[in-house]
Amino acid sequence: MLHEASEQDRILFTLDTDFLNLKAYPPRKHGGVVVFRPTRQGARAVTKIVEAFVRSADLKKYRKRTAIVERTRIRIFK
Repeated sequence: MLHEASEQDRILFTLDTDFLNLKAYPPRKHGGVVVFRPTRQGARAVTKIVEAFVRSADLKKYRKRTAIVERTRIRIFK
């Protein structure tokens, strides 16, 4: 999944926290990973946090980075 996104020069959006293992998935070795951590896992909550992020984010800033997006903050690992 990450390999295919990187090959297509895309950033992977996911709920899978396994991608936060920076030793297994080091930043700069992939196109970018954004891990969403909504307060609830339902479809509406996930849609809301992803839409809010996409509307407000400069996605270029997340290229070759790993980020965690929560309701009140965003952490970026370089």
